[in-house]
Amino acid sequence: MGAGASAGASTSVPTSKEEALAAGFTEDQIDAFLADLEEYKKVCTDYFNALDHDHNGELDMDEVKILFTVSGCPPPMVDMMASQAMQMADTNHDGVLSLEEFVTQFSNTTIASGGSISDASAQMRGEVEKVLTLNAQGGADAMISLDHYRHAVGDYFHNDHGTGFHNVLAEDAKALLNAIGRPDEVVAKVDEARETKEGGMLSFEDFVQLLTSSRPDDHPEEEELAQLKATCVELKAMHKKEDAEKPVEEEIDVRKMSEEQVEEEGTPVMFSI
Repeated sequence: MGAGASAGASTSVPTSKEEALAAGFTEDQIDAFLADLEEYKKVCTDYFNALDHDHNGELDMDEVKILFTVSGCPPPMVDMMASQAMQMADTNHDGVLSLEEFVTQFSNTTIASGGSISDASAQMRGEVEKVLTLNAQGGADAMISLDHYRHAVGDYFHNDHGTGFHNVLAEDAKALLNAIGRPDEVVAKVDEARETKEGGMLSFEDFVQLLTSSRPDDHPEEEELAQLKATCVELKAMHKKEDAEKPVEEEIDVRKMSEEQVEEEGTPVMFSI
C-alpha cells in the first residue's frame, strides 16, 4: 500500500541517522528526511483511525476495502487489491492490521517508490478527509453492506450465469429479489434498468445497488444474505439441469457435402474419411 493505495514490494525504512546514512542519505538530507517521515507517520495514524470504523484498534478486510474504494480503485479490483495489501502488511498473520503494521507498510512502500514523502503526506491527508466525510454521512456502513451483498451473489453471476463479467440475467435477478421479499415495484426496476443500458443488459453493480437500496430497515442483513446464497445454489442447479436437457446440435458432416457446397461455402477439402 502507498499513498495512492497501491500494493507493492516494501523495503526497510531508515528511522535513525545511522540507518539513513547507511541508506545513502547525506548529513544535510537526514534531518529533513526524518522530520518528513515523522509527519508522514502521523498522517498514517490519522488514516488508520479514520478507517477503523468499529474503533477496535485494528483494520479487518472490510475496512481495508474501504481504503481502496475511497481511493478510486474500480470495484472489480477492490477485493484483489485489499487481499494483496492484507497479505503483505499482516506480518503476524492474524487476519487484521494493527496500527504498527499499517504505518510500517505505508512508510516502506512510500520510501520504495522514491517519491516525495511530503507530497505523499499531502495526498494521504486528502484520503483521510474523504474517509472522515464518508463516516460522517454514514457511507462506510453502506459501503460495507454493499460489499457483503456483492459477495453473496458475485461468484454465481461472474462465474456461472452472467451474460458477461459484469452483467446479470434479468430472470435470475428477479428470482433473487422475489426470494428476499422485495415488492413488485422493486422487481420491476430490473427491466427499467435494462432498458436504459446499452444492449439491454443489467450490470452486476446496478443489481447489487438495487439489492441494498431497496432493503427495508426491518429486514436483517444476515438473513437476507443467507437467503440470497441459498437461492443462488437453487438457480445454479436449475440452470445446470436446463443445460443438460438441451438437445445436442447436429454437426455438419462435411463428408456428405458435394464438391459444389464445399467450393461455395469455402470449406477446405482437407479432412480424412
